[in-house]
Amino acid sequence: LSGVDYVVEAIVEDIEAKRHLFKTIDALVAPGVILASNTSAISIATLATATNRADYVLGMHFMNPVPAMLLVELIRGIATDSATFKQIRVLTARLGKTPISA
Repeated sequence: LSGVDYVVEAIVEDIEAKRHLFKTIDALVAPGVILASNTSAISIATLATATNRADYVLGMHFMNPVPAMLLVELIRGIATDSATFKQIRVLTARLGKTPISA
């Protein structure tokens, strides 16, 4: 993971599993790497507290079925930086998807 700019997790909807993964990923990636969760129900702020980069954590919920659906819901955490949010909007569009914000 040393050369990545973004990480999107899409594991089981279990808060402790996601927090553990975010803590692990946070220690592996460079500062400034954006961490996104595909969660549809877990608080982004709660996930962000497992990291040392709350300003670089947000939700990126891909609608199912992913190959057919164009919408991606982008969710800010309490501490998500505006520049982080803007970068993910651009990335979402580059993926051929339509970003929507809650």
